[in-house]
Formats: sequence, C-alpha cells, structure tokens
Amino acid sequence: MLTTFLAGSALGSLIFSRFIDNQRHSLNFLGLVQIATGIIAIMSILEFTQLRDLMVSSWQKLGTGWVGFVCAGFFIGGLIGAHLIQGVPDALLRKLFGIFMLVIAVRMIVSG
Repeated sequence: MLTTFLAGSALGSLIFSRFIDNQRHSLNFLGLVQIATGIIAIMSILEFTQLRDLMVSSWQKLGTGWVGFVCAGFFIGGLIGAHLIQGVPDALLRKLFGIFMLVIAVRMIVSG
C-alpha cells in the first residue's frame, strides 16, 4: 500500500504540477480532485464486497468445514490479493524510478 501511495504521489506531482500552474481557478481543480478521490474510494468498497461474495461462494463449493474455508481464503487472498496489492505496484515503481532518475539526470546535464 505504501508503494502505491508513493508512486501515486510522485506521478500526481509530476503530471499535475505543470497542469495546475496554467489553471486560473486552481481551487476548483482541487475540488474536482477531491470528488474524484471520494468516487474512487467508494468504488474500492464495492470491490471489497465482491471479494467477500467470492469467498463465500468458494466456501460453499469446497464444503462447510473450516478446512475448505481456510484453503479458499489462502488461495484467493494469498495468491491473487497479495500479488495484486503488493506485486504490481512494486514492479511498476521499480521501473518508473529508473525512468525518473534518467529524466532528472538528462535535465541536469542539459540545463547546466
């Protein structure tokens, strides 16, 4: 989660710093960003409720015992959830960090 937050902050700062300087009403733009953040937060709640339904249906298919429920939980949560939540942003941040460092180095060489 921290990786995703840091990558989002870095990309947002990089992209919107150039855009916001040209805006006449930057406070209106901030309001739109806050509204978009709220909508995305509500959408993530809906995704978590669908994950719960997937867990319950897996539990019903595997059996009513705790063993089936625990196996389904480890499979869905461990393999899919952890990989998507931690693996994908981590891989993206590794690649983007190298690109950002290259851009900064080229700018430093060109400007001075």
